Amino acid sequence: MNALLRMLLGVALCLLTAGLQARTPATPAATDYVVREWHGDDGLPSEDVLQLLQDRSGYLWVACRGSLSRFDGATFFTEEAAEARDLFYSLLEEADGSLLLAPREGDPVRYQDGHYTRTPLPEPHARRAIGGLLVTADGAHWYALRGTVIRVLGKEQRSFGAESGFSEGFWTRLATDEAGTVWLSGGALLARYEEGRLVNVSLDGDMSELRVVSSRKGGPWLITPDRVLKLGREGRAVEISRIPPLLGAHYVNAALEDHNGLLWLGTRSAGLHVIGSEGPVQVPTASDSILALLEDREGTLWVGASAGGLSAIARKGYTLHNRSTGLAASGVSSVCADDKGDIWVANGDGGIARIRDTQIDRWMLRQGNQLFSAGLVSRHPQGGIWAVGGTGAGVFRMSDELAAPIALNIVPSWSIRTAMITTRGGELWMTTSDKRVGRLQGTRYQVYGLQEGVSAGGVRSFAESATGELLAGTNEGTLLRFDGTRFVPDVEGLALEGAINGVQQ
Repeated sequence: MNALLRMLLGVALCLLTAGLQARTPATPAATDYVVREWHGDDGLPSEDVLQLLQDRSGYLWVACRGSLSRFDGATFFTEEAAEARDLFYSLLEEADGSLLLAPREGDPVRYQDGHYTRTPLPEPHARRAIGGLLVTADGAHWYALRGTVIRVLGKEQRSFGAESGFSEGFWTRLATDEAGTVWLSGGALLARYEEGRLVNVSLDGDMSELRVVSSRKGGPWLITPDRVLKLGREGRAVEISRIPPLLGAHYVNAALEDHNGLLWLGTRSAGLHVIGSEGPVQVPTASDSILALLEDREGTLWVGASAGGLSAIARKGYTLHNRSTGLAASGVSSVCADDKGDIWVANGDGGIARIRDTQIDRWMLRQGNQLFSAGLVSRHPQGGIWAVGGTGAGVFRMSDELAAPIALNIVPSWSIRTAMITTRGGELWMTTSDKRVGRLQGTRYQVYGLQEGVSAGGVRSFAESATGELLAGTNEGTLLRFDGTRFVPDVEGLALEGAINGVQQ
């Protein structure tokens, strides 16, 4: 091979590797996730959750030590039967809606409509422990045993054992890739199924034991004693991450790829880890012994643990902003969005903050040489916001076009306000320190009190109904509606739906 050809092959390999790594998302931080747990006090029949499945109807099936339960998100409905007392190693749903379970000992069990039926494996494999189940698109059933894999399609049965390179000392593992190809591993063996036979695949490095894991893109994942690899479409293994020994193939009880392309590892003693292009990160759970992993159709990860119950893990749908991200003070009393979608924050003594994408800008409320804290913010109909400061500050206008907040002397500066809203018509409403309600229309400011229907206890919050009516919630727990001239009790309760659909600030 000449030098030019070697160089071109090297460039091609680098591009292939770089492309595969680019498709592997960065590893998120553990703090990017929220975790919800269920235990015995929540109705979970056992703290040992062995297997998980989401059926076509959306129910979660939980195989515990000694029971099989259906979970609807609130209640566990437990199915009691002698067969349910087995320890199930695998669980899947058949085309007819029945559940197929693989027990620790004995033959597979089919569950449907409250009934359990044994479905023996062919001899000489009957009553052997089953470590994994797989049903492929052609209807073939695959059973993973120690040192053996069995494929059953109708009356056709085929087993692969020692003659194929499997060792009795290792559980066999089953996986599929993007193309639907079935992959098998056991000990140091990796093979794919092609037209009735196994094709062995050779890999470099420490392959004393490896585990194959299903993938949605490209080839399957491979877990070795010290690395996580990914097979590309061309069959070349690319290293995704180095892993510590207790995350290696021998210590993994459960593994799956989520919809983001991240690999999750549930280990027998080192807890739960998520792996992306930046290596493994541990996500804390109630137990360090993870037995089962499942991602539901909504993207939530469900985790079954030994002596740790059931957990649901989801990515946070929010970002927490505080001093560490750019706010000047820790207190936030009011938040609103302007017409551009920027978020504005009343940050107390820290003044006004605007959050635009990941950037935070800050302004102080000032009249002359006096600084004021920021208490309330609300959208301005012409862009930017209204802002209210502390005692004596009054109302300010803030926008991109203004270098600093401008005080408006129309509204008396002695009023201390606790609630404020900008209506769709552009009016600014606010509560005052003497338990009245102020209304700013352009340059006209009006005040409404007891004579105009405002309760003696004062108004606590505002909302605008779907039909454009102003609603006011009082400190006495009543709801008032502004009829154009005064506030009247919403005795019919018709405005409540509008308040829910409206925007409260």
